[in-house]
Amino acid sequence: MAKKKREILVGTSSWTDKTLLASGWYPKDAKTAEARLGYYASQFPLVEVDSSYYALPSEKNAALWVERTPAWWCARRRTRASTPRDWRRSGDRGPGAHR
Repeated sequence: MAKKKREILVGTSSWTDKTLLASGWYPKDAKTAEARLGYYASQFPLVEVDSSYYALPSEKNAALWVERTPAWWCARRRTRASTPRDWRRSGDRGPGAHR
């Protein structure tokens, strides 16, 4: 039986992270969030949208991200709103959580 090929995708927690911006990693001409997202998407196959932990992005922003990135690109949403309320109240971190 042949083994399945598995991929590990690597990205960062945000294309607008202050330390990433300050690092000099972006080209000098990537001065806008739009330009930085385009460059980031050309270098990494995914990103964790950490701002969605506090509030979900607007439909307009989500549509712009889709327009500005390749069709194969992946954005992983991180959100407190998607955590069942009973887990938050009880302090249980949910199934599969590291304790």
